[in-house]
Amino acid sequence: METTPYADDFVSIADALRNEGILILLGMQQGVEKGMQQGIEQGIKQGIQQVMQQVAMSMLEEGMSDSMILKITNINKEQLNKLKANN
Repeated sequence: METTPYADDFVSIADALRNEGILILLGMQQGVEKGMQQGIEQGIKQGIQQVMQQVAMSMLEEGMSDSMILKITNINKEQLNKLKANN
């Protein structure tokens, strides 16, 4: 079988492109995994915040002071005022 003078170059280029493609795919996979982890962490934070707001609402209904609610739930004053306005 006769080969062209550039056959080795073509093989080298194909190998380089394949290796580059593998690296790109690995990078994409790592990016997706990192994004998923960040999404999970954000979801957990939002879930905790929602629970603390529910606790604050219960405390408001029981007549507890704003300072006690802020201290126990760790929500901020603005969030507490919104809860009061919606109640």
